[in-house]
Amino acid sequence: GSWVAMCLDPKGRLIVSDQNGALHRVTLPALSGGTVQTETIDLPIGEAHGLLWAFDSLYVAVNEGKRTHGIYRVRDTNNDDRLDKVELLRELKAGGEHGVHSLVPSPDGKSIYVVVGNSSELTEVSSSRVPQIWGEDNLLPRMPTGFMDNSYAPQGWIARMDPDGKQWELIAMGLRNEFDIAFNDVARQAIITDPDFHG
Repeated sequence: GSWVAMCLDPKGRLIVSDQNGALHRVTLPALSGGTVQTETIDLPIGEAHGLLWAFDSLYVAVNEGKRTHGIYRVRDTNNDDRLDKVELLRELKAGGEHGVHSLVPSPDGKSIYVVVGNSSELTEVSSSRVPQIWGEDNLLPRMPTGFMDNSYAPQGWIARMDPDGKQWELIAMGLRNEFDIAFNDVARQAIITDPDFHG
């Protein structure tokens, strides 16, 4: 299938997601040679656009299929090197090519940024760096185009969540279909030294 998300586990193995199927663990060979080993992770989780290994857990942004769309945490609870527990942290009303996308660790290592496209609803947030006063602001009635006519403000958004997925802060909104984000050195240093940085 189409492997659209990838991350590294603590042992340097790849965790990858089939856009329309399961998660897989891939062990690459040593530089001296060998073969690639691929194994399917035997859990009812997959169809993800975003994967992140952080806080001793695999975080999965499920965006396709029949499973509830949202952010999941997957763990190895008995230390046998097998992921065995799937927990839904937050359901998100989003899906498809413009839905839940990447998961990115914060520069200070204390939280996770969640990237969501414009075919979605904003989840409940505990706080917001964006004034929550947006609207469609159309002078004339909206003209249907046949493409995403039901996509309304705040459109695509980026939020920061704590490791347990309970506290969410809205960071940015008004985007179309942003898939990923990155921090440059200036922003990274500003966030580490000033948690209230708004750049």
